[in-house]
Amino acid sequence: MLKKKSSKRSSLIIWDSKSEAPIGDWFTLLWNQYPKTKNNHLASIPNIVEEKSNVLKKAYLAWVYEFGHTKFNGKSIIDYMTIHPGFSYWWCSSMAQKFNSSDTSKINNGIKALAFELFFLEHKFKSITLYSNDLTLAQVLGKFCKSRNVIFDFKKLQLQKKYTFMTYIKSNLPFFVLVLIYLLRYEIRTFKLRFLKKPKLNTKFNDVIFFDIFTHLDNKSFKKARFYSNYWTILTKKMEVFGIKSSWVHLFYKHSLIPNIKIARRLIDRFNLSKKGVEYHYLLEKPFSLSMLKNIFLDYFKIRKKYKDLKNINEKVPKCSDIDLWLFHKDEWCNSLCGIPSIDLSIKLFCLNEYLRSVPKQRLGIYLAENQPWEMALIYAWKHNGHGCLIGTPHTTIRYWDLRYFNDSRLYASESLKKQFLPNLFAINGPASKKVLINESYPKNKLIEVEALRFLYLNKVTGAKKKLFNKQKLRILVCGDFDFKGTQKLIDWMKFVSNSLSNIKKIVFKPHPAFQGNYKFFEKIEITKKPFLKLSSTFDIVVTTNISSISVDAFCSGIPVVQVLDADNFNLSPLRNYKILFAKSAIDLVNFIQDISQYRKNHNVTFFNLNDDLSNWMSIISNGAHIK
Repeated sequence: MLKKKSSKRSSLIIWDSKSEAPIGDWFTLLWNQYPKTKNNHLASIPNIVEEKSNVLKKAYLAWVYEFGHTKFNGKSIIDYMTIHPGFSYWWCSSMAQKFNSSDTSKINNGIKALAFELFFLEHKFKSITLYSNDLTLAQVLGKFCKSRNVIFDFKKLQLQKKYTFMTYIKSNLPFFVLVLIYLLRYEIRTFKLRFLKKPKLNTKFNDVIFFDIFTHLDNKSFKKARFYSNYWTILTKKMEVFGIKSSWVHLFYKHSLIPNIKIARRLIDRFNLSKKGVEYHYLLEKPFSLSMLKNIFLDYFKIRKKYKDLKNINEKVPKCSDIDLWLFHKDEWCNSLCGIPSIDLSIKLFCLNEYLRSVPKQRLGIYLAENQPWEMALIYAWKHNGHGCLIGTPHTTIRYWDLRYFNDSRLYASESLKKQFLPNLFAINGPASKKVLINESYPKNKLIEVEALRFLYLNKVTGAKKKLFNKQKLRILVCGDFDFKGTQKLIDWMKFVSNSLSNIKKIVFKPHPAFQGNYKFFEKIEITKKPFLKLSSTFDIVVTTNISSISVDAFCSGIPVVQVLDADNFNLSPLRNYKILFAKSAIDLVNFIQDISQYRKNHNVTFFNLNDDLSNWMSIISNGAHIK
């Protein structure tokens, strides 16, 4: 039990737990909760992050920029990490990737710490007590308090996380052992390809190459042996009509429909037979050869040496805050330079470089853009081998807090650096994404608008006949996420809603395609795996997690949307700056659903470009050779 502090409120308790926070003669700061009641001596870091979002985001991106431009042996870190002329591994490191929504990233906690600093400057506490099981957070706040002559105390809470055997192994084995295990698994995975006929490289097509992940295939791909991807939808058919020959390079991704590389190769062979002379498909992954092993080990050890040289680089990085952000990054930085990510990148770099060296000079390349390491390898290999215009295209929405897509504005001012990490052009799917990028200083001359291929079906949704709205018999569609914690929270809150309201006719749960898990369902709920197109006309409300992009589908269809916020993460909703409802508690969710009739409005917002003729796409593909 916590003892009450002085009534002057000069003491602060930081509560990093989901349990009820202690209230007394001190100020309480919730680290990963929203306040359930109004209290003048209670504040919430998630609320502060949203209130100060622009300041915090800009400060974090500036720190990453300063880190990359810190001088070491007369060069910036970016230049020092060059492993091939024109290719710096910096762009593939965790620091440059900024993948803040991953399970292992501590970036969001770093930004929360910056928010805490802003909060502290307004209150000037004399003592701070942290209740948490996060040792990194304790170390960061301890250093901060020491620099400010503030008394700091750390109370370690009982660890609630459950670690699997594999997690324990990954955490304790040396990086080089993990790398060797990864290489062995890769060899086992690709071994059966040695007994298949070696695929011939396409030496005839020089129009356009597409690069994507071999997933999100439509069922027609398997039944009819014709390539139909939910990434590209009707674009392939439209190119065929226009007589445009295309090559497709696919990166293997294990999932239920394609569980191994051998099945992927056989499916690709069937695609090539059915579309001979029009499309050519190629699986990037290949079995090891002596030459391949030699090259990937050379690159891997170059990267490891860079890490060793830069081990104490944080001491030279300019300090723009008393919060030591490096402590939130050092583990992932080490892993990205010494662990599996670096050897995986080395493999992909070799395969991409070899492929692009062997095919005819292409006038146009198009790839799915998510700022992943393999994309940086592609940009280098494409330009290094003298091909034409390269275009990156995000296949879905761009979220304000998805830091992968954003950089400090100073980075875009350097022409030499832009050539290293940016494609020639960035094809975005509508005004919404364009607005987000321009607001974040992305070069306007690099942006071109195209049709939103994955969302063209919304043309059918908006014209569908909807059932009459009856507020006494509400029909609610609940859309889950790939994340277990977020989905379980959504289910728990909907259980509370079901028990609190009597005007609900039915609740239908639509799980995320990539989620695999067991659900503890409650009465009045049913499960569906039907596409949103077939569901949109039969529901009055859509409830989702805050990261789910299906919220955009509902929003564009004119259906009221309620998104459940998660205080552990930031508001990753693609609708963050639009007039939709964000529930911070189960009670919020009940109140929103109860009053949903007042939120039934048609949104006069053009979110995507939805022209079925694909005039923008076809203009770019037809004239790719002339785009600079």
